[in-house]
Amino acid sequence: MSRDIHVRHWPAQRDDPYWTRAPQRTGYWLEEVARTSSSEPTAHQLLGDHKADVVIIGGGFAGLWVAYFLAEAAPNLHVAIIEADTCGSGASGRNAGFMTGWWDELDVLTNLYGEERAIQACIAIDESIAAIGDWCMRHDVDAWYRQGEYLAVATPGQHHLLDLPNVATAARLGRDASLGVINQDDLSHRIRSPLFGDAIRMPLAATIHPARLAKGLRRVVLEQGVTIYEHSPVITLRIDSRIEVVTTAGRLGAPKGVVTMGAWAGSLWPLRRLGITMASYIVATEPVPGFLAEIGWTSSECICDLRKALHYFRTTPDGRIIFGGGATRAVYRNARMIERSGAPKAPVAELRASMARFFPELTDVPFAAAWGGPVDFSPIHLPIVDTIDDDRLFFVYGFSGNGVAPSHAVAKELTKSILNASPLSDTWMPQISTLRHRFPMDPIRSLGARIIQEAIIRNEKRQDHGQNSIWLSKFLSLPNQLGFPF
Repeated sequence: MSRDIHVRHWPAQRDDPYWTRAPQRTGYWLEEVARTSSSEPTAHQLLGDHKADVVIIGGGFAGLWVAYFLAEAAPNLHVAIIEADTCGSGASGRNAGFMTGWWDELDVLTNLYGEERAIQACIAIDESIAAIGDWCMRHDVDAWYRQGEYLAVATPGQHHLLDLPNVATAARLGRDASLGVINQDDLSHRIRSPLFGDAIRMPLAATIHPARLAKGLRRVVLEQGVTIYEHSPVITLRIDSRIEVVTTAGRLGAPKGVVTMGAWAGSLWPLRRLGITMASYIVATEPVPGFLAEIGWTSSECICDLRKALHYFRTTPDGRIIFGGGATRAVYRNARMIERSGAPKAPVAELRASMARFFPELTDVPFAAAWGGPVDFSPIHLPIVDTIDDDRLFFVYGFSGNGVAPSHAVAKELTKSILNASPLSDTWMPQISTLRHRFPMDPIRSLGARIIQEAIIRNEKRQDHGQNSIWLSKFLSLPNQLGFPF
């Protein structure tokens, strides 16, 4: 029996009402690649009828890595990627470029799978952090790969959050070298900020230029013989005797398919209750190498605070600070923005004020770029990997803001299932059957997320000024008790 899955797809193009109002459509990373890269291999639009052995819908990190591993394991397999815009133009080319592990998710993983498989998952992500650096060297991809620690820093009013079960669990399992705590004095000798207290640390992490990595991946998979169709928005996925992908100008059939559309996969009815899509914005400063040397920030740490609407920041090799956060009153419904205020200047102003709290000397530093986009969150803050129809149509959804390294690890494991080497149930990857809760349908999902996000921002701003609301804190603890990622 044939089933059609209709795709409500809003690619980041000029007619998209969000992107025409955004501070910058593509962001610093993609603009930098456009300025500095030489000519790239050609990829065409999907026109007419075509066939493949495996079709991958979405040309971000997950889709590109699946194509790479498939081509490496089975060179004779005809693999095709269908992308609505250009490869890497979505979250893969616009994120902050953090590559961090899963040790801070150890308790979630242990509750899902038990200790042995939880450790296996964390080790797999660590291996991918190192493997991506090796891959860049092997394929001559200058993606600004730099290893450095991940620090989750307690700011005033957050010190109690350092007593996290994950740290105790890591110590109990003999993995305290993978996840621990660094005290305020030791941290101040490395990076000085008036807001920094003690911090949770993961020694193995890295930063990268995400758009350069995406463009390098695109080049390599084309060299492997993978077919890429760009500027080809998908309208319908048809599940019959084969997987058929219908775009605006053509169609492609294949025995197997993989959906790696990121936040836009929320428009597919089988996945609508697997996640919510929130907004995140990022700014890039002009180079400030003198300031970075003055405060001692000369290594490649990935840093965030412990807020629910967290801030995250890092440096670049040319001395910029990349500073981002989700502290915006914005929630998406199926990847289309629903925003309390239509003014794009609001989230950028909030980021400027937040950065000035961490680094007062940068209050008036010029921004070279400001951009934003949707982030897909799963109920467990980890990507869900599963099938829609009898191991023929696979999907990956819900990287929850940490997808650069996990997309490599997930794709490597998923490839084995696509090639029938091992079932998904034997892997460490979270699947639908492991979820205790799913999100309600819209409009309850989007409206509820907006209300909670607004309450989180108000509460954390009060905490910034030494105030606390008992009733608001109790209200905000309710979603976590129900198992949702707020």
